[in-house]
Amino acid sequence: MGDIEHLIGLTGPFGSGCTTAAKYLEKKSGFKAVGLSNHLRDKWSSEHPSQQPRRRDLQSLGDQLRTDEGNDTLVRRALAGISDKHVVVDGIRNVGEISYLRNTYGYHFTLLGIIPTFDARWDRLGANLYSDDKKGMKAFFADDERDQDEDTPHGQQVRKCIDQADILIDNSEDVTLGEYKRKVLNYAELALGLEQRPPYREEIMMNVAYSMCHSSRCLKRHVGAIVVDSSGEAVGFGFNENPKGMRPCKEEHGCCFKDKQKAEHLKQIVDDFGALFCPLCGIRVALTDAGKADCQECKKRGVTKSVEDILFRERGMTWCTAIHAEAWALSNAGERARGGELFTTTYPCLQCAEKIVHAGIKTVWYTEPYPDPLSGNRLALADVGLRQFEGVRCFDRMFANTRPN
Repeated sequence: MGDIEHLIGLTGPFGSGCTTAAKYLEKKSGFKAVGLSNHLRDKWSSEHPSQQPRRRDLQSLGDQLRTDEGNDTLVRRALAGISDKHVVVDGIRNVGEISYLRNTYGYHFTLLGIIPTFDARWDRLGANLYSDDKKGMKAFFADDERDQDEDTPHGQQVRKCIDQADILIDNSEDVTLGEYKRKVLNYAELALGLEQRPPYREEIMMNVAYSMCHSSRCLKRHVGAIVVDSSGEAVGFGFNENPKGMRPCKEEHGCCFKDKQKAEHLKQIVDDFGALFCPLCGIRVALTDAGKADCQECKKRGVTKSVEDILFRERGMTWCTAIHAEAWALSNAGERARGGELFTTTYPCLQCAEKIVHAGIKTVWYTEPYPDPLSGNRLALADVGLRQFEGVRCFDRMFANTRPN
């Protein structure tokens, strides 16, 4: 652990404001700011001295380093030789980095998740960063999808990192720079024990939802939700799980049923047509033993999507056997859901959005850096309020000191 007394980590989609937060904490509170991408830029410059790296170049370099040296290699390299008492680490994008920091620093480590809207990120970063790219916003989308990838162990996993954040901070387009800086400083002081307060109502409700998500045995993602009626009482609880009477996928199938169906579908294409061809470039693609398919030619051209991503644009969700957390909570709440609120640890899918509208929910609170625009539009059409959750998730650490002696 060395001389570091407290370490704050920052995670979020690119353009979320993590670097701004790190620089402000360094200037205002004397933190030592450390950027994980700095090592990638230095390494790229040494290997390509006359070429400016694109974001996808740095992503690929980071993937390769994590593959060769372990998922925690960037944070280990960045902290080597650091002797400052208070350190802020900018650019955490893989859960292996979080695991290393938690195992090394324990309660002396706090992870802040910064969540902006897509429009805010494009306005602050995208228009300038991608102005020289012929594909423009398409390139921004491609890099963004790669950043949130959940299934590549050595890649960028921002969505999973946000799920593990101790504190979530909203940095949407309606948040001014001054407001954002004040929030970052306030939450940093709360983490350091310099500030004390009891939990807010929304924090209490969302933490109940997060408690529910631990009951899920889904192999992909654990989601929790609660319904609060118009009087403020929690009346419905849910988590994503297979229906009653059905065992979880790991016991029922030995793997995710959705992934199993996708693999069988790809193998059936090969059986029926003699081969599988990339939908983008038409080149023959080989299937792995696990039923996965990647086009190496498209990868060379910077295409981040796999063949199965293209063929199953909805990620095979129609084959998912689980009842979603929101649906389960609404079912338990019954008529008491009408006029109430729903707190969910992710963002509702389109099917859940329809159920939310039908149940008469007035407001949905969510924590999600990559919201689904289709379900968002559906909820907006029904005048259902959408609120980005902001606040503390690690209750015992932050609020234990408010207990009476």
